[in-house]
Amino acid sequence: DNKKLCLSSGEIIKLSSTNTLMFEARDLAVASPATVSRCGMLYLELEGVGWKPIVKSWLNSLEISLKSHIELLENLFEWLVQPSLNFIKSSCKEITQGRVSPAVVKNLTQILNSLFQVNGLNSGEISQESTKLVPSIQSYFIFSLIWSIGGALDYSDRKSFSYFL
Repeated sequence: DNKKLCLSSGEIIKLSSTNTLMFEARDLAVASPATVSRCGMLYLELEGVGWKPIVKSWLNSLEISLKSHIELLENLFEWLVQPSLNFIKSSCKEITQGRVSPAVVKNLTQILNSLFQVNGLNSGEISQESTKLVPSIQSYFIFSLIWSIGGALDYSDRKSFSYFL
């Protein structure tokens, strides 16, 4: 490609060879044939992808020090995430249009990463015995679940979500 971004106003912005643009579009209703022909596009139905591939990819990226706790993390995701998403879908108002489950699950993994890093669990060296980490990991998971999935709700729905948990 010529690395030029052509705006609808007629302005052309030259991009350097190190720049890459990625756009996430809901549909291609207003895309021109030139845009479609120049871009490598991949379309995935959200229902077909879901949140599980995000979790699987995240689990594969964990530091070796946390690899012994992958089964625990998988069980926590299976036990809590889908029921929480189902509760929100059936009992709460949708704040944003579209489907939010992959986004909030991604947020959950990012919060977990932060907590692991701040508490030294993602450093490669864990000073605590492996079995002593289980309550900490469970606590970090619940905290992350509350702030990722519950954080996307309004006040009254947060109270309902709290009772649900």
